[in-house]
Amino acid sequence: MSHLSEHTDPALKGLRVIVQFTKQELERRRYLLPAATVVKSFIENRAGAQTIFHALQLDGEASFTLKDEPLVGRPRFHRDWLLIRSATGAVEGLVGRRIQSERVDVVFFIKRDECPPCSETFDTDEELLEVGPGFVAMLPEEKRSQTNRVVGTRPKGRILTVAVDEIEWLDLSDRVRLNTVLEIQLSIRPKAILRHWSNRSPKRDLLHLGINVASSTLDSKLVQLNPDSNLFYFFGLARRIKSNRFFHPTWQKEKELRKVLLDCGLPVVFEELRDPEEPSVYVDKEGEFLAGLCFLNGSISYSGHPFRTPLIAKVLAITEMNFVPRFFLLEVELMPNSAQPEIRISYHSEEQESLKGLQLSGYIPPT
Repeated sequence: MSHLSEHTDPALKGLRVIVQFTKQELERRRYLLPAATVVKSFIENRAGAQTIFHALQLDGEASFTLKDEPLVGRPRFHRDWLLIRSATGAVEGLVGRRIQSERVDVVFFIKRDECPPCSETFDTDEELLEVGPGFVAMLPEEKRSQTNRVVGTRPKGRILTVAVDEIEWLDLSDRVRLNTVLEIQLSIRPKAILRHWSNRSPKRDLLHLGINVASSTLDSKLVQLNPDSNLFYFFGLARRIKSNRFFHPTWQKEKELRKVLLDCGLPVVFEELRDPEEPSVYVDKEGEFLAGLCFLNGSISYSGHPFRTPLIAKVLAITEMNFVPRFFLLEVELMPNSAQPEIRISYHSEEQESLKGLQLSGYIPPT
């Protein structure tokens, strides 16, 4: 029988952590776990060694299948809590920063009954059902509070905050840490543009914004409007445009996907889906400009863009955004091109055009 530990580390009480399956389990289960709070710790002795179970209260109800149980239809166990078992002292070491990793490998369990383990004792053999392997990690805000940020660089434009899609983040989340150096491809999607101006905008609007289309010295720029979000003002010139037509099943007709490499002082790829015969409201040909307010995205794992223009950056902070769909904010510091990234973007097309040597206006890599 296990009994309630009287020596639970006080730092664990109320600690919020990320709860996640391993990548292999995710591929099989196809569902995620919400964040959780450590409620209690239990302890037992087996062969002279201590085995600690931490009871976690989940932020929302989660569904489970048991270890080695075929996944047929929906998971049959619904819980708003679960137990984790890890190496002795591992979770405590995570909190006390006594271990190098920012996550701890664990095994997930659930109890047969429908309430949290509130009794002083419980039978691990009879009452616990194993769910499978996974890991827990401190929530981003707790990481951020312990991060030594690079100071004095934001006015020079070397710090960016970008959004990374959840499906892409899960592909690399076990490798991306604070201070990880990686490649990142900046991109803008039409739905992420709040307002835009182009060569087709009324002249009075452009004059009001101080944009002189006739001028030969248009300054490309990418300005972060809020240091804690990926909201930007951008002004860029179209350097490359590539299009491909395909039959779209939703509209039951042919569509054209256009991808534009914008020189915003930094290389940003813009996508637009339109009817083939209609003119673009954004950018119609190379050399035209596009300005606007947008939410900036970044690719860190894979890219289907036809332009190879990744930047090298160091991760300063990670923030989970519980929107639908969920995404993650990465605050990164741009690094010189000579830096060696630990993670490189993979490209899924053989038609990629390498433009890393393209001299974009106003962009000088940090030294």
